[in-house]
This record gives sequence, structure tokens and C-alpha cells, in this order.
Amino acid sequence: MIIRRVLKELEAKLTPDGLSPAIRDASGKLEFKHYGDDRQRLRVRCRGLDLPDGERLELTSDDALIAVLEVEKGRVTLDEERDATFAAPPLAVGNTVALRRNGGSLLSGLVYLD
Repeated sequence: MIIRRVLKELEAKLTPDGLSPAIRDASGKLEFKHYGDDRQRLRVRCRGLDLPDGERLELTSDDALIAVLEVEKGRVTLDEERDATFAAPPLAVGNTVALRRNGGSLLSGLVYLD
């Protein structure tokens, strides 16, 4: 197991943005880490989505697109690690992160330091 120094660690807990039955029991979490070796890791996990498999949802940070995720068995997940050649996702403390469907927000939360 490699132990790396974490330079920056951000999180956001995602909660439903409405009363729609499709998201009533949904929840999620975003985690971002920037390591001392200049690698970055982005993890997103959301569950409890009563949406059809294959539905494509957008993950945004203050309206900037971070990723497009696909629903599978009521969940969406992302676990990416990249090197410094890729731009960091547009995440900063206080940003609003949202999981969107057809332009409307399903889940959202504020980014905070972990």
C-alpha cells in the first residue's frame, strides 16, 4: 500500500433537491483529493435513484460540467484518478455540486474541506 501526502481534500454530501418520488430516498457523496505527486482522484457515489438504467445524469459544480454519469440499478458511481496533465475539476470550497437530469437538479450539496 502506497501512502501519499494529500495536499487538498474536498467533499460534498448530496441530498435531494425536491420531493420527487424518483429521489425521495436518494443520497450521495463527492470526494476529491489532490496528492503530493500531482495526481488527482475524484470519487462520486449516489444511490437510491428511482430512475431507469442507462439514464444519463450530469454532475456539475456551480453549473460547470464535471462528468456525465449513467444510472445502473438505482446508482451512479465515478472513481477516476488522473495525473497533472488533466485539468482539475472546477471544485472549490463553497461551490454547489449538483447531480442534474434534463437541466433540473436532483441532488446537490456544498463543497467543504475535509
